Formats: sequence, structure tokens, C-alpha cells
Amino acid sequence: MKSMRLWMLTVIMALVLAGCGGSGGTTSSDNGTTPQPTSPDTNQDSKTADPVTLKMFTAYADRANGPGKIEQEIVDAYMQDNPNVKIEVEALQDEPYKAKIKVYASTNQLPDIIQAWGQPSFLSPLLDNDMLLELNPDDFSGSEFVPGSVDGFSKDGKQYGLPRNTDYAVLYYNQKIFDDNGLKVPTTVTELLDVVKQLRAKNINCSD
Repeated sequence: MKSMRLWMLTVIMALVLAGCGGSGGTTSSDNGTTPQPTSPDTNQDSKTADPVTLKMFTAYADRANGPGKIEQEIVDAYMQDNPNVKIEVEALQDEPYKAKIKVYASTNQLPDIIQAWGQPSFLSPLLDNDMLLELNPDDFSGSEFVPGSVDGFSKDGKQYGLPRNTDYAVLYYNQKIFDDNGLKVPTTVTELLDVVKQLRAKNINCSD
């Protein structure tokens, strides 16, 4: 939850600052050029600041439960604290999301804030066509992201996204099988592969 809040707030702020120099908070998805963020006026009350509208596209379709609810609460809280900023959220399930973002990309009208999976098959077309705003890694140096977590959102040494949440892969093992075969529970990938080879040599399937 903490990482999601950080992702949302930092990305929203980056887009708001980028949009302050224009008329609608647009990004590079509109004209293929990256806007230069303008320095905020610290003396300017957000209530009297120029209005900014941002379009957000996400694959958290359920806005009443789970991550989608958290995401929407963060958006609502940000707009409450910044009355001049309006964030219009479009949320679809994964597969419809993937289909529609291709439509947005093909028309060069990518929303201001998007969800992106870190796989090259999803992100590379957006990066290759200069549709994403470059972020300054120094702005997030104290955010304690896990090493390597931003690699999927980077290209040529430049960063274009932030991790929003963390997924965990859990492995279970049959203690009796390990005991009966004198095997040590692996603690590394190399040890795991070695155990798999030993079990297969004894015709013991890993799914048994």
C-alpha cells in the first residue's frame, strides 16, 4: 500500500508540473515531444492555481475493493488537497485494457497517467515511439525501491515509470519427500534446480 501511494503521488505530481506550462496537463503522448516541467510557485495557493485536468488509465477495474479502491482513494485525496487538479479515471480489466491502450497509442493520444507492465512486449512500443515522460531518478532516491524494480521501466539509462506494488511468488514443498530422499531444502535458484534434477532422476514429479 505504501509503494502504491508513493507511485501515485509522485507520478501525479510529475504530470501536474509538466502540465502547468500547457493548457490541459498533456504529456508526450499528444505530440511526440516531451514537455519541460515548470517550477511550481510555492507562494501560489492551489485553490487559485490554473486548472489542470489529467486523464488516468488503469487496469484496476474494481474501484470499490482491493487495489482499485486504494488507488481511487489516493486519487480522491490528491484532488481534495489540490482543488485545481481534476483526475479523470478510466479503468478496465486487464485484457480490455491491453487492447485499448494499443488504440490510444496508435492515435498518439495516450492518457497522462497509465499503468504499464514491465515486460518489453508491452512497454517497448511506447518507449520506441517516445510516448512516455522521462522521470528524474534522483526524485525517488529515498523511496527504498527494491534493487532492479525499476529496470523494466527504463531504457538507455533513462527512467519512465515506477513500481506500484509488489507481487510474491510462493513455493511449497513436501517435507516427507525431502526427508525420505535425504534432500536439503533449497535456498537459491541453483539449489532448487539441483533438487529438481535429483527428484526427476528418481521418477518423482515435482507436482506430486
